Amino acid sequence: MFISPTEAVKIYDVSKPTLYKDMTEGRLSFTKDDRNRRKINVAELDRLYSKRRDASETLPSGNGKFTEGLTDLDVNPKAISKEIQALVQQGKDREIELLQQQIEQYKAQVVNLNQNLAETREEHRSYVRLLEDKREEQGAKTSRWEEKFLAMERKMNTLQNQNKKLMRREEIRKQRIEERRRQREAEKQKESSSFFTRLFG
Repeated sequence: MFISPTEAVKIYDVSKPTLYKDMTEGRLSFTKDDRNRRKINVAELDRLYSKRRDASETLPSGNGKFTEGLTDLDVNPKAISKEIQALVQQGKDREIELLQQQIEQYKAQVVNLNQNLAETREEHRSYVRLLEDKREEQGAKTSRWEEKFLAMERKMNTLQNQNKKLMRREEIRKQRIEERRRQREAEKQKESSSFFTRLFG
């Protein structure tokens, strides 16, 4: 059964700012009705908060009347299951979207590094040609071109190391996101199982 945030604050021992903060940060899941109003599953509220001492032991049913206890509610298990699946899928889609955005950002960084590396190599080849011409004229004396060549070599090595670190960081990031996704799925499945156990005994 789903109730509004206003009803939740009246029944459960939680303030309105804390309730909305928990919804915003993902600790408390919710859905929206056809008027775009937030609705919260009482099972989620029971999981996070305790009921107020002065609150009635009854909750409003779908037809506006009051029914004593969750076990006496006229609920539709299939509808509840679909709502839970929709919430789980919504969370998966959001994680996938964030992961894709991060991957695209890393790809763009790698492309920029590769472009810089290609430019550096071309500049290096130019310096090599200039050095060869210079050596033909003045022998094998050390010149400013040799110094620039060494500097470019160091720059190339630095870019290559940065590229390796970036790729490694991307792999670790993807692994962590995948681990968090699996953990959340396991937690949601556990919560769903616990919800049905409480609901149907």
